[in-house]
Amino acid sequence: MSPPASPLPDNRFNVSLSSGGITNSTASVIVLANTALAGCLPPTIGDMADTLVELVLLNTSISSCIPPEIGKLKKLKVLDLSHNEFAGELPDAIGDMESLEVINVGYNMLSGAVPESVCLLPNLKNLTLVGNYFCDEPVSCLHIPRRDDRMNCIPDWPHQRSHEQCVAFDHRPPVHCATDGCILPPPKRL
Repeated sequence: MSPPASPLPDNRFNVSLSSGGITNSTASVIVLANTALAGCLPPTIGDMADTLVELVLLNTSISSCIPPEIGKLKKLKVLDLSHNEFAGELPDAIGDMESLEVINVGYNMLSGAVPESVCLLPNLKNLTLVGNYFCDEPVSCLHIPRRDDRMNCIPDWPHQRSHEQCVAFDHRPPVHCATDGCILPPPKRL
């Protein structure tokens, strides 16, 4: 029988999510905070759909896209991917995670539009988007009791990044996500 949780807070271990060791677990709670993680958040995270109810990868230095397979985690109530280097867009598949009560993706490099399906999650009580580069947020998000969307690039929204910061971000090479969830380097110019 596996333990109910895999807590590894405040350590200096080099842990790899890509190796499958963690995603092959039957844990119901994974908390990796202030930990140096190697690799990317793998699509195999979706293989934990039968058991995982809380996933906290807080300040782990992950540089990855959020794989759409995360949407398979239908029992997940807490998703905290804050203070990392996640890039690309928030997957629409997160809108399939009907048990979610808390989503915290604050302080990453996420961009694009917040999917409306995320804002319509029936149990969502806390949505933290602060410190990214989102350019649009549906008005359906306004009903979420605790919402923090400061420091993004949403036009005409209060407390956003400066126009110059948003333009500079938009002129960066686009993020390309590999099938393993890792961010591909931009193509070399000839």
